[in-house]
Amino acid sequence: MLTRRFFSVFITLSAICVKPAMAGWLGIWGGISPPLVEKFDSSHQGVALDIEFTVKKKCAYTFNIDFLHRDKQWNELKDLLRGGEAKKGIILPVHLTIEKPDSKEGEYVFDEVVETCGATAHSSSSTERTVGHSNLDPGKYRAILKMSQYTPELSGIETNFVIRVRPKTNCP
Repeated sequence: MLTRRFFSVFITLSAICVKPAMAGWLGIWGGISPPLVEKFDSSHQGVALDIEFTVKKKCAYTFNIDFLHRDKQWNELKDLLRGGEAKKGIILPVHLTIEKPDSKEGEYVFDEVVETCGATAHSSSSTERTVGHSNLDPGKYRAILKMSQYTPELSGIETNFVIRVRPKTNCP
């Protein structure tokens, strides 16, 4: 009896505490789904992605590069992406620009060159690197992702550019 009650309270508290943190990542429990998940080739130099997307809710968003692992590929990619002792892996310099299409020329919501390295997060299915984060209001945006150098080591690795709600963020 006591064990059943404890388990019930534990599950309820877990759902209350985990929901806000997980909503941004998974879009579950009525959370916000990512406004953009788009495949691109991370190995070539130059413009890798130029796409418009829509933000439905004002919130803090994070801009990530997700390297997807195929079956049994995790071990081969672990050292390549996360690095060995230094925990840096291959350095991937990217230039990300986020702008509103109706804004004046040169007015950017986000415009940074970042040398991504290591792993912000990883699982058996992907390794994530954060490029940056910004608060976005509802509306249309344009994302331009440029790779600053040719990186042949990343050739053939399925890669997504993802904009999602920043973890542990409460959106109004």
